[in-house]
Amino acid sequence: MKKMNLIFIIPFFLFSGCLIESEDTNEKRNPELVGVWVTSAWENDLVLYTRATKFKDDEGGYQFKADGTLVDRKNAGWCGTPPITYDNFAGTWEQNEDTILVKSGSWNGETSCKLVVISIDSHFLKVKMMY
Repeated sequence: MKKMNLIFIIPFFLFSGCLIESEDTNEKRNPELVGVWVTSAWENDLVLYTRATKFKDDEGGYQFKADGTLVDRKNAGWCGTPPITYDNFAGTWEQNEDTILVKSGSWNGETSCKLVVISIDSHFLKVKMMY
C-alpha cells in the first residue's frame, strides 16, 4: 500500500514544481513592456521605441504580449535599401532583470537578439541591441 501511495505522490510533487517555475517566469516579465512599440530613432546600437496603438506601415517595432509571445515587425526581405517592405513575424520574449531575449522568425529563418533596457516609461522604451 505504501508503494502505491508513493507512485501517486512523487509525480504530484514533480509536476507541481514545474508549474511553480512557470509562474515565477511570468512574474519576472515587466508589465510596462506589454503593448506595441514602434521604432522612433537609432543611434549605433541604441534604439528608441515609442508606444503606439498599432504598427506603422513603414516602421519596425515589437508587440510584447503578456503571455510571452510577441509580434516582431521588421524588414520582409534581404534588401535594406529603401523602400523597405515590412512584415510581422511571430515570436517569443523572456525577461531577466533588465535584459529581454527576443526570438522570432524572419525572411531567412529563426533569429534572436537581446535588448538591454536602458530606460522605460509609459511613452518611450530605450534599449541597447545585443546580437
